[in-house]
Amino acid sequence: MHGWLTAHAQPTAHNRASFTAYLGSAILLALPLAVACGSLATWQVHGVNITATDALVALLVAVSLRSPTDNGAWPTARHETLRPAVALTPYRGLLVTLVALIVLMALSLVWAADRVLALKELLKWSEALAVLAVAPRWLRRPGMVAGVVAMVLAVACVEACLGGLQ
Repeated sequence: MHGWLTAHAQPTAHNRASFTAYLGSAILLALPLAVACGSLATWQVHGVNITATDALVALLVAVSLRSPTDNGAWPTARHETLRPAVALTPYRGLLVTLVALIVLMALSLVWAADRVLALKELLKWSEALAVLAVAPRWLRRPGMVAGVVAMVLAVACVEACLGGLQ
């Protein structure tokens, strides 16, 4: 009995990879809600407001930097790799467009009337780029894509209803 407990209590590489995969997927599912309700919980750090969205994006990028396999594919219970459900060709075009936008925004900081506001916008678009850059790692199954889309639509409906009531 003791050997069984010891063998199963120690984390294995597969268990860590599975936990990391579930954590990344959970963060990606929580992001739409954090974006919608981000202003409800903010933390002041050296005069800058940090929202739940900022924290989740940072955590998602940190988790994504820990690639469990050489090819970036997350192992499943049957130790097989899954292909991304995201079509990569138009996706790369979107990434290049966002990078160009961020570069132009950074250049515009030179003549911006309000540099703090311009820097905040630059940060927000950089967060969008970071999420888009790591999202294919987590969207390996069509069901996961459907879950994220459903969460975005549900949050949008709640936001629309709140806007209508206000």
